[in-house]
Amino acid sequence: MRGCSGLTILPAGMSEAAVGAGHGGGGAADDGPLFQTGPSVGPGRLLALDGFDGSGKTTLVRRLVETLRNDGRRTARFRTPTPQFKRTRMFVLLAKQGRLDVVDPLALQVAHAADRLQLVRRRIVPALESDCDVVVDRYLAGAYGSLRRWDLLPAAWFGELVKEMPTPALSVYLHVRFDRWSERMAARPARERTECTAAEYERRIAEGLETACRNKMLILDTSDLSPAACIDAITASLPPVGRNNLTEG
Repeated sequence: MRGCSGLTILPAGMSEAAVGAGHGGGGAADDGPLFQTGPSVGPGRLLALDGFDGSGKTTLVRRLVETLRNDGRRTARFRTPTPQFKRTRMFVLLAKQGRLDVVDPLALQVAHAADRLQLVRRRIVPALESDCDVVVDRYLAGAYGSLRRWDLLPAAWFGELVKEMPTPALSVYLHVRFDRWSERMAARPARERTECTAAEYERRIAEGLETACRNKMLILDTSDLSPAACIDAITASLPPVGRNNLTEG
């Protein structure tokens, strides 16, 4: 697929043209990135995993951290939004309860961006500079998707803010077929489930795939891939230690 790096596995029944169209994202798959991050920071490597709830992020982040540590690498793990932010009244009211009458979606997105920037500048960047690999569960693709979902694009402030975020050595977008996603949601406790119709789910996945493709992320369909196979694909795409991605992207 043009504009995508590494291993790309499309969901069953989805064409490359559908990914390029992206249901409202605007533009073909090779039109350039949807947002531009800043220079990479090293010598540690920043590895970012994004994807819809239930795509396998948390499992693969844990496995990836274990793999890197077994290879002798100091490795730190972070997640956005941070646990502290998820406990705020603003987040609970809108993200968990849908209280649009109380919380403005733009206000929540700006606050979430500030939470992410604080995490990056005070914890992730120092770790990278100390030659520690950093694995992040959700980085920027999901944030862009939230802006799109709330109809907050274009967002000039977001474009400027992400320039302060280092470019990952590898960015991964995970997705899964709706039937497998439904099975995974059903296996979760009720309070941890995400509600979504099939049509809404397919639309959001198509939008996520467009973002991933245009920002040259490694795309993995975890529907039928074992966690071990996913980790093999990710580690095979990692730059060697000491050869971080020094470009902006």
